[in-house]
Amino acid sequence: MFRHVLLFRLCVIPLAFILPTLSFAQQFNQSQLEKIAAFNKTLEDPTAHDTAIAGAYIGLSELFAYKGDVQSSGNLGEKALKAAEKAIPKYDDEDILNVLSGYRATALNNIGAKYQGEGDLRKALDYQQKAFLLRKQVGDKSKIAESLNNLAVTHQSLGDSEKTLQFFMESLNILMEIGKNPDHIGIIKSNIADAYSAQENYQDALKYALEGSDYLSRGTWKTAHTHALNSVSYNYKNLGDYEKSIEYAEKSLHLAEEIDYKEGIGLALISRGIGYTKQGNFDLALEDLNRSLEIRNQLKNPVMISQTLRYLGEVYFRQAKVAGISSAEKKILLTKALEASQKSLDMALEIGHAARIKFGTEIIHEIYAESGDFKKAYELQSLFTQIRDSISNSESQESYTKATILAEFQLEKSQIDAEHEKELAVAAEREAKQKVYTYSIAGGLGLSALFLLFAVNRIRVTNRQKKAITQQKAIIEESHREITDSIHYAKRIQAAVLPPDSVFRTLLPNAFVLYKPKDIVAGDFYWLEQKDDLILFAAADCTGHGVPGAMVSVICNNGLNRSVREMGLTEPGKILDNTRDIVVREFEKSEDEVKDGMDIALCSLKGKTLKYAGANNPLWLIRNGELIEYKADKQPIGKHDNPLPYTTHTIELQTGDSIYLFSDGYVDQFGGERGKKYKSLKFKAKLTEICQQPIMDQSTLLDREFESWKGDLEQIDDVCVIGMKV
Repeated sequence: MFRHVLLFRLCVIPLAFILPTLSFAQQFNQSQLEKIAAFNKTLEDPTAHDTAIAGAYIGLSELFAYKGDVQSSGNLGEKALKAAEKAIPKYDDEDILNVLSGYRATALNNIGAKYQGEGDLRKALDYQQKAFLLRKQVGDKSKIAESLNNLAVTHQSLGDSEKTLQFFMESLNILMEIGKNPDHIGIIKSNIADAYSAQENYQDALKYALEGSDYLSRGTWKTAHTHALNSVSYNYKNLGDYEKSIEYAEKSLHLAEEIDYKEGIGLALISRGIGYTKQGNFDLALEDLNRSLEIRNQLKNPVMISQTLRYLGEVYFRQAKVAGISSAEKKILLTKALEASQKSLDMALEIGHAARIKFGTEIIHEIYAESGDFKKAYELQSLFTQIRDSISNSESQESYTKATILAEFQLEKSQIDAEHEKELAVAAEREAKQKVYTYSIAGGLGLSALFLLFAVNRIRVTNRQKKAITQQKAIIEESHREITDSIHYAKRIQAAVLPPDSVFRTLLPNAFVLYKPKDIVAGDFYWLEQKDDLILFAAADCTGHGVPGAMVSVICNNGLNRSVREMGLTEPGKILDNTRDIVVREFEKSEDEVKDGMDIALCSLKGKTLKYAGANNPLWLIRNGELIEYKADKQPIGKHDNPLPYTTHTIELQTGDSIYLFSDGYVDQFGGERGKKYKSLKFKAKLTEICQQPIMDQSTLLDREFESWKGDLEQIDDVCVIGMKV
């Protein structure tokens, strides 16, 4: 019976981003229809084994998943889950229980993909986590890779790029290790391309997209291949090659039409429409996008409908900005742009899709500004800030931070472990009763003789081991002492680079620095320089921490010094431009590609005129109890695609103002009762609370807050905060 049950297992990876609902006849070829008939025959058989029933539902669920119909796949997965959970208590055969656990995991996975398609990301993640844990228990690497892929896709929808790439890369490594077929590897590479695109790293994204398309062209999974071709199109568009973008969109469209894959057709039309938009062919773009919207409305997929409406809004908006257009036409086009964009935003808010919310609010802000309604434009910008902070701190997002996910994983794992250990204990007890008499007599006779020989041998071995261990211990201790001495010497060198306390207090008497390296040496540093009656100061965060971070910090610190001392630069934006050039040139000397660099908030102060420029790190000003954020340019001091000059902001300070510069180590620290990140919203509230305190007391209060929050957890990164009161 067990071998018969195994016939129902299908090794395919359901794509969480493929969400079509196709007619039954269009979906399946003759071979697949025969499999469906066999599965249905099993389900209609009243004498069928429980495992065969669960396996039949799983077989059907996987067939629909393979075709991209995750709604049907998820519904069948729910039936499979009930059948498997009903069968599990009836058996104590380890082989059968393993098969049922595998079915249960696949069912959970496919149910999660269904919720992903419906836009219910919280439920999707819940089911996918449970599937992942079960698959870890069963030990099927192929299925573990599948779960990692789907977890990554859901985290991508939640806007967590770090976990997205982490899970995709882990999935790819497993697939490459076990030599999976080209379809599976191609899918993961395409997904990694999407993750890099979300980080605006379009060069790496295009590389993985092309590799993914190449793998899929050698496989049989054509629906997935349409998505890979679309990914190539998208990344060529972002790199400015619109001809190539349209070329790959049309390849995707032709393939999707060939297999009558509706969602693939809708997506390819969007890709081609975007390419036409970039070329200024608005009529062709609108034709493609409206056709895509019609298809996606039929499929009733809110995530994809929101995406199409967003691009429709953008096309109307671009048309309205064309030179020479009449005011009446412009008003009509802006009204259409606002209508489409507002619908897109409403749907994104309903499903909690972070990226769609961001794009929606930004385009509506631009529409109001172009219409001359600056009040609404400002209100929308404020609303966007509130929505962004709300999403990053809401329960739906906080429930899935690193610490909470790990806690949920451990809870589920402990429950599964307990059940498994109970089963093993029962089996062991039964087997022990059967064998105890047989082995006890033979064991007793041989034990005495063996023990004597063993004891003599162990004495000799132990003496040799003790001697070897003593020698090794001495070598290790000496090596450790040398390494520690070297690191402490490096700390003295790094301390010499930092501004002395006496100089800092003299130039900025009403300021403090909270500096807490994670290790002996740090990647964070603070910087201070005087040029005539101008004072320059900065809080910087270099790539990494410990010794690697410290090495990068020396190069970046030197770049700042040279920009000011040798080039005579005093404007923060120009200093950052020149420092970036120096850092990039230094790293280009290496034969390997080095992407290390620095995030920084840099200020100049002359009287009460403060100028600020930032690379990824903002400046916060608290005035009359209100926190005002001056945003940084979203590019590091280091290698970056399409680098732009850094922006210098000029601020006329008022008495009572408080200024804060910082690295991300404080807000990223895990702690509190639930082991979560501190986060920027909490940091803003804390600074607003203490800003009226004496400046040195603020440093003490922030340090106390950090240590209290961290508790017994490890400090995860360097911390650097500069505060100044006017």
